[in-house]
Amino acid sequence: MRRISPQHRQQPAGVIITEVAVGISLMAMIMIGLVAVQSNTAKVNHQYLVQQRCIAAVQSTLDSIAATGKPIEDSQTSRLWPGITLQVEAAPGQGQFQSLQCVTATAKGPSGSHEVTVTLSRYIAARGG
Repeated sequence: MRRISPQHRQQPAGVIITEVAVGISLMAMIMIGLVAVQSNTAKVNHQYLVQQRCIAAVQSTLDSIAATGKPIEDSQTSRLWPGITLQVEAAPGQGQFQSLQCVTATAKGPSGSHEVTVTLSRYIAARGG
């Protein structure tokens, strides 16, 4: 039996090229996956931040109405929460809430291709009546 010395052994060139190609392909797939996850996380984060701004705007508006009887001025709203639109509606209370007024505030803000909407209501003592 004839022995081949380690100096004369050769690994086929195709094996090394295949290993490199598979390695590069796997790395590329991992990178694409990470970019996709990061992109989706950024979209969800932006939507969450817009939602928090809408909640702050609505709660502040309801607090202003409860304290002063008037909503926050439009100029202040656009300064404090740019891009957020507020709408306030008041209706008389029904049943056991007859002496109160139901104030509903709705804030809307754009988030990418979606629109975030937050609506909160509060019963407030009726004024002037």
